[in-house]
Amino acid sequence: MNNVKKFAAIGGFVALAACWPLAVGQFAQNTIQNGVAELNQDGVQVELVHYERGYLSSTAQTKIKVIDPLLKQQLQMDGLPTEFVLDHDISHGLISISTDTKPVDYQTLPIDIHSVTYFNGSTALDLTSQKMAFTFANDLNSKLEFSPAKLNAHITRSGEVEFNYQFDGFNGHFSSGESILIDAASGSGHGEKKQGFWLGKQNLAMGEFNMIDAQGESMVNIHQFDYEFNTQENSADSTFSSHHKVTADSVNVSDETVSDLALDASFNNLDIAAFSQLLSVYQNKAQAPSAEDMKQAMNSVDALFAKGFNLSLNEMKASIREGKFNTDWKLDFPKTDKQVTKNPMQILSSVQGGANAFISNEMVKQFPFIQPGLDDLMRQGVMTQQAEGYYINGTIESGNVVFKGGKSMPLLMVIAPLFL
Repeated sequence: MNNVKKFAAIGGFVALAACWPLAVGQFAQNTIQNGVAELNQDGVQVELVHYERGYLSSTAQTKIKVIDPLLKQQLQMDGLPTEFVLDHDISHGLISISTDTKPVDYQTLPIDIHSVTYFNGSTALDLTSQKMAFTFANDLNSKLEFSPAKLNAHITRSGEVEFNYQFDGFNGHFSSGESILIDAASGSGHGEKKQGFWLGKQNLAMGEFNMIDAQGESMVNIHQFDYEFNTQENSADSTFSSHHKVTADSVNVSDETVSDLALDASFNNLDIAAFSQLLSVYQNKAQAPSAEDMKQAMNSVDALFAKGFNLSLNEMKASIREGKFNTDWKLDFPKTDKQVTKNPMQILSSVQGGANAFISNEMVKQFPFIQPGLDDLMRQGVMTQQAEGYYINGTIESGNVVFKGGKSMPLLMVIAPLFL
């Protein structure tokens, strides 16, 4: 009897092992079909052309088509493809399926994608592209050249994504004689897309971004550009906060060089639902917003202010030769039951915060035409002068700006010139 049980157990194991590749094959097919369905968007259609399932491996082919009429027409005018076909070679593993994908027209689009999808629903992906060049049918003197690139990503079943990429460079040459050059771009991120926007961290770095005119002279040349942001959800009160930071070692514009640039800003405690609804009005809209769209946008703005939030420019600075400039400000918008969109000015009376600015003596010496304006601000009690340079320090209380120099004025008077 024991032998019978033993042989039965062995037989069951062998049967399971024999059927397992079939189960994995079914999982692989479901994965491809579900992926095709999820990739469909308003302007792009993805379809499964065929799927041939085998015992230990399968093959599939998908087609990606541009269906947005305006984009499709533009691509056709430029002589660029509006659809391309991908071949997929799928291997059935014990706990995963691996897929190698490449375009049928590999010479035009030399991209290789290797992915591994596990039974728990997570996917690891590696994408590499070779050097590519594109020309336009109606503009033979323009050419876009892409250097090799790499992308690595890990996607969980719940939709969280962790990724990094490297992009050697881009050269865009146009018939006007102008060019755009990008050197050494890279980035990474970790998070998920929720209610229309990204929650998590991302960063982008570029070694150089250069715009060149028809005479071969650089118009704008940015060195060591970095951008990073971090957006986090506060589930307790259904709000989110977002921190953004931009830096650049230097920017060459015409005959002047601006160095040590930085912009650091935060948006805190914004209502997720209201912000998401506001985004939906403007995202993926081929036409101008309708009256209904504008009504939804106004309701979303009122909902944002009803909950209260704050905006802050933590730092903005720049140097020109020996001269330096920096500023920061913060605005706190408290909760309100008033409809801000009916009377936007009423919210100013409750704003709290502060504002500061500094201009060094060296900056004033380099640009003497700003001296009369600074003198006028000092006479008004808005600005003070110290050994290093000129300062503005103010606090915002109940809609008024109170400056350290003794001057007080309505916030509206301070911000009004920004809208002129």
